[in-house]
Amino acid sequence: MLGTAALLPAGGPATHATASTAAGSVFSAPDGSLVLTRELRRELSRGKQLVTRRNYRIVFVRDGVGWRVDGELIDCQVDAPPELEALAQIEKARPDVGLFPLYLDSSGKIVEQLGSRADATSTAKARAVVNNTVASIAMTPQDRMIASTMVQRIATQGQSSGVRWPDDLFRPASGHRSEVRNMAMPDGSEGRIIVTIDAAGGADGMLDRFERNIVTELGGTRRESMEVFRLARMR
Repeated sequence: MLGTAALLPAGGPATHATASTAAGSVFSAPDGSLVLTRELRRELSRGKQLVTRRNYRIVFVRDGVGWRVDGELIDCQVDAPPELEALAQIEKARPDVGLFPLYLDSSGKIVEQLGSRADATSTAKARAVVNNTVASIAMTPQDRMIASTMVQRIATQGQSSGVRWPDDLFRPASGHRSEVRNMAMPDGSEGRIIVTIDAAGGADGMLDRFERNIVTELGGTRRESMEVFRLARMR
């Protein structure tokens, strides 16, 4: 559950702050190649984080009344605790097969994203690494369960599988907005997920920075994850 909560998209019943909408109603994609950067920070236990930065070369191609976004991974950096170095190497080597193309409507909103697919061999290898490395970290049983859940999700599903990127990623509504989701747990207790989004578009309304921060409060624990997207011209 914590692994899923760390990557929930914005949407659904919630309490929202206001955000200004992108100017205009028709999306005009830029020509040429751009670099889309996605940085993902996951808290594994107290003082320990797994940080992944992936850079993709992307191009926008006309597709009917909308657009197709083609892309490929060109660089990956992973910062992890020494105990998780083996997992970091696997994450660096993961090719993100199947992540692109993305399909946008005429307003620039993502309407279809295929997600990555992991083969059985790499999944089994990742699970074995997780079982060994998480067990070696000195932490409380509760922290170990949280770390195992989150790292298992990273290792076996990858960053994109089953996870939607923000629909308005390429043409975000600039400003700050947030939502709170309450969850009823099987033991009768309650938890909540707080999703906060800060987004900024450039002069043309295109993505400049999109930051999504997720705080998960369950069973007296508090965990935070952050996802940041940036878009820049390819040099």
